[in-house]
Amino acid sequence: DVPSEQVFEIPDFLEFPGKEPPIAAAPEAGFLEEIAAKAVVPDGDGFRYEATAIDEETVFFLSPVRPVYRKRLIEAMQVAHAYAVSRQERVAFVVTHPNLDDPSYFRETVRFAAGLGLTYLHLDEPTIERLDRVYENLAPLRTAGIVASSAGGWENALNEMARWCIPFAMAARLNSYPPLTRQMDVKTFGMRFRFLTDLGRIKPVEAIRDLDLTIAPHMTPLLKWIDQALDPMSRRELVEHNYRCARRHLGLRPTAIRLLEAILKIYTRL
Repeated sequence: DVPSEQVFEIPDFLEFPGKEPPIAAAPEAGFLEEIAAKAVVPDGDGFRYEATAIDEETVFFLSPVRPVYRKRLIEAMQVAHAYAVSRQERVAFVVTHPNLDDPSYFRETVRFAAGLGLTYLHLDEPTIERLDRVYENLAPLRTAGIVASSAGGWENALNEMARWCIPFAMAARLNSYPPLTRQMDVKTFGMRFRFLTDLGRIKPVEAIRDLDLTIAPHMTPLLKWIDQALDPMSRRELVEHNYRCARRHLGLRPTAIRLLEAILKIYTRL
């Protein structure tokens, strides 16, 4: 029975350093070599880390989320694989967060990536400071974010990628998709990943590896959107737009104003 004018949504928010987005010209020296050592591969019933070959021409698909089932990393991996095959690109799939909450699913993602022949980098970053460094260094590379989660309150990865100037696609059914796109005007691609979930249930990974996923529903427009997100000119326009929109709606100042409005609403009713 709370009136709608007394409801104030406070989504995840961040500090934005200024009006103009900070976009580095290149990653710091040694960064690529550092993350190249974080490739995760199956090892018996478990996994191990080893070095892999990546360079500045590699396309990085970034899922800056915890490796748990509802984040749908396997579905996001299928998008990365489809892009690699259809565009003849060297691709690496990147997960940032520690493997703490769903170890069995993480092992499943390792086996799935190996079955696809997809390079899988697990960076295992435990703090926001270290995660910010990953964003900052991936932003000037050929990086596209992909958040395929089946559910979530807001997904702070979206705010973080907008702040660090990384274009991203996301699940269209997430709670955050309507306000991000309709109210805040953030430019993203809303994808429905359910068909990839179903595909993973009915076919072994070896069969999926050989499928032409470009004919699957929604896949062709998504891959075209990724093309635009990687093109230097359209990419810069996109990330600058998203930075300004996110700063206007998700920064500390607009959040403080919403909190003040809520406090004033309570005060006037006393």
